[in-house]
Amino acid sequence: MATDYSIQPMRYPRDIIDANGKVLFAQGTQVNVYRRIRDPKRYIVIADLESHYRWLKEVAKPVDGDLVLLANGNVYEARMRTKLDLYLLDSRFVERFGLMHVPSVVQQEGTMLRVREYAVR
Repeated sequence: MATDYSIQPMRYPRDIIDANGKVLFAQGTQVNVYRRIRDPKRYIVIADLESHYRWLKEVAKPVDGDLVLLANGNVYEARMRTKLDLYLLDSRFVERFGLMHVPSVVQQEGTMLRVREYAVR
């Protein structure tokens, strides 16, 4: 079972000015960087649980370019134990993408990011 939601465009928290002091973007201006860039990779977020590693292998099936982020545990030990390329999930990622549950997959779709949260047993 999966739950989907999309990330809303961000708003600048303060004025963005150039070297001459000219305001390029005023505080509160809404921007969507995904109108200009394309990020083909998926960000797959898991916990250090056997059921999540099984889900990763059977459902998410990472491909080259995907980043698998570990939400808890020791990343180094998990890398050695599982032989997977794992990276640490940091609080900025959680806050920016509004992650509430793992495992999750974050992926760009058009000008939006889709967050898909899965229920795993």
